[in-house]
Amino acid sequence: MREEITMQHNTSSVKRLAGVQYKTFSARRRFLLYALSLVCIALGFGLIYPSTFTVRIVLLAFGCILLVNVGASAAIKADKTLQAIERQGGVFPCTRMTFYDSTVKIAELDGKPHTLKYSDILYLAEDSQYYYLFITNEAAYMVPKEQLRDEEVFRKTVESKSGKKFSRPGGLFSLCLSDIKGFIRK
Repeated sequence: MREEITMQHNTSSVKRLAGVQYKTFSARRRFLLYALSLVCIALGFGLIYPSTFTVRIVLLAFGCILLVNVGASAAIKADKTLQAIERQGGVFPCTRMTFYDSTVKIAELDGKPHTLKYSDILYLAEDSQYYYLFITNEAAYMVPKEQLRDEEVFRKTVESKSGKKFSRPGGLFSLCLSDIKGFIRK
């Protein structure tokens, strides 16, 4: 396989990457925030422990605010990244990736080219528009699906060479039983 991709970041891609990164690597945090918000809401309704009206209102408000802000850290991270880009002249990163059978050649248009081994990929994720090749829990290469000649060949090659499978990051309330089991074991 030889596939050449150019990823020109923009505001949307920065926000999308921050969201996927958060959903991919923050399952434990999301679970704890959801649990805390639900406990506060239950306390606010007086379902767990009776308390004064004022305390119940405060707990109910806190629980509701916490619940709707569970994913806020992804938005905050994206905003900080966008501010940093703006401070550095407003030029978004652009990466050219050439996928070969054994490696990926990466040329950052503002830096030195380097080689990524498939075995160095930490995690594979995807959404409707991009494949994400995470090299750390804070950094990933985004591959626009629309630029691929054969998406299925690309998917199978990257999965085979990296030994990992692409997965879709969870949505707002998408914690599964295996996530919960993982929290208990840790």
